[in-house]
Amino acid sequence: MLAEIIFIVERGKIHADVQGIVRQIGTLPAFSILPLRLATIQRLPALNSIPEMHDRLIAAEALAHKASVITRDRAITEAGVVPTVW
Repeated sequence: MLAEIIFIVERGKIHADVQGIVRQIGTLPAFSILPLRLATIQRLPALNSIPEMHDRLIAAEALAHKASVITRDRAITEAGVVPTVW
């Protein structure tokens, strides 16, 4: 989720060129930038085992697309609501 990348860069957790990342993702055929849908937002209350809202959004989108999440985030992995890799 691009919003999460922006959030962690702003918090100083990583240093990255966000605009460069966005440009590069736009050129890769294996990636798609999807809109935030109402169905995703409606799924958020059921994911309350994940305390941080951005992480819930990531999990909700992964569930909607039957995808795994590439993460080391303990809250996401320990919640066990979505398959994770890493």
